[in-house]
Amino acid sequence: MEDPRQLFKIGDMVKAKIIEIKEGKIEIINNTNITEVRGDDLMKSVVFDKAYKGKKEFLLDRLFVYVGHIPLSDLAESVGVKTNIKGEIIRV
Repeated sequence: MEDPRQLFKIGDMVKAKIIEIKEGKIEIINNTNITEVRGDDLMKSVVFDKAYKGKKEFLLDRLFVYVGHIPLSDLAESVGVKTNIKGEIIRV
């Protein structure tokens, strides 16, 4: 079972990100693949597989990648890997 204090911290982080999205500080770009990350020591931009707002290269300083939310952990569970109530693999 996960530590409830950790879930609270994660929940607060998610709430903060939702507020930032509503305020326009975070932009969500759906159905787009990143084909390249550019920069020297730090990331400066990404290149998309198709144009977004008329261009393929997008300048940024942070990147959050989200790919679905349905855990496919049946195989892991079948060999004894521990999961939480949502089916997410957990460390024991």
